[in-house]
Amino acid sequence: MPLYRAERDALEATFCDEAAAQHARWRGANPTEHAESLRAFTASCFMRATEAEARWMQAVSAAPVQHRPPPLFTMAWNEFNKEAGFSAT
Repeated sequence: MPLYRAERDALEATFCDEAAAQHARWRGANPTEHAESLRAFTASCFMRATEAEARWMQAVSAAPVQHRPPPLFTMAWNEFNKEAGFSAT
């Protein structure tokens, strides 16, 4: 979390501010008048979130492991991941 918390919080705040601006802009308007604007805003949020997540995953993957979980914990999660189809083994 320390690797990406500040950026995540700032991105969430930006989304909230932009959503409030959209709401204020289109308050009382006919839904068909603002559907495209809201669709574009939503798509933009998802695109920016996906880009940020990729950066965060890269940062987390590159960070050194500070401690390893206990072996039983690792075994359990390996099994959970296998059952969920997240791993091939």
